Amino acid sequence: MSGLTDDVKKQLAVFNAAISSLEELLEQNLGSFDEHLRRDAFEMLKMDNAALFTVNALTTAIVATTGRNPKDNEELQNEMQRVKSLMVRTKEQEDRRNLAPEINQRASKAFVRNALFDVDESTQRIQEKRAAEAAAAEAEEAPPKIPKMTD
Repeated sequence: MSGLTDDVKKQLAVFNAAISSLEELLEQNLGSFDEHLRRDAFEMLKMDNAALFTVNALTTAIVATTGRNPKDNEELQNEMQRVKSLMVRTKEQEDRRNLAPEINQRASKAFVRNALFDVDESTQRIQEKRAAEAAAAEAEEAPPKIPKMTD
């Protein structure tokens, strides 16, 4: 590396730092394959799209470092377009998922409870409760019975 100019050394240092940060991000996000399989399907889709995009971007960088124009490589451009369309569709699905209405559980419980409400049964329970309250009130109002004394 002694024959390299300072400018090239700086570019290589920046490239090395970028590759190191990419490795760290991959280790954090991917983990083991078992962890990847434990994700839900939507999270797996997002991770797979990100991996595809990363591979295509790295392929573009490799083509560019060989001195060729990546835009002239038709297969690479078609793959990039395919991945971009997948990412757009994924974003649309995520938006639909986040904007989807959620069930108000309290309201749905009240709806079911009221739908199952029986008027006759409720009226009977209310009448029984009122009769029990009236009997209790009557028992409180009645003067206490004093036992008669016999001589």
